Amino acid sequence: MIDLNTAGARQALRMQQPDEEMEVRVRYQGRIFDITFLPDEDGTQPTDPNDHPVTDEQAKGWLRGEWWYHHIMVHIRNHDGSEIDDVKATCDSYSCLPSFSEPYDIIVRLCDELLKEHPF
Repeated sequence: MIDLNTAGARQALRMQQPDEEMEVRVRYQGRIFDITFLPDEDGTQPTDPNDHPVTDEQAKGWLRGEWWYHHIMVHIRNHDGSEIDDVKATCDSYSCLPSFSEPYDIIVRLCDELLKEHPF
């Protein structure tokens, strides 16, 4: 388990392969979260509108397979790591993130939003 507030978390929270799902368990604000990186199966392309526009040079890199799009899912868990039995949402996600982008701030934001729904 990784402490989300450490410098090493930024490096560990990056999708490593374009076609392989990856899950990392983190501790943040006294809670446990599962961070899942999912391959893009929607066929997202650099010309598609999204929150992360790319330069022409980056688009050429995508065509050469130098980077890819992926999705991030964040699940909040109980303090002991067990699933939360609640009617409120225990998961939040972010889609169409380029692999060259830094996902750390997005992950922290998703965790913070889930903490608002599930305070101590």
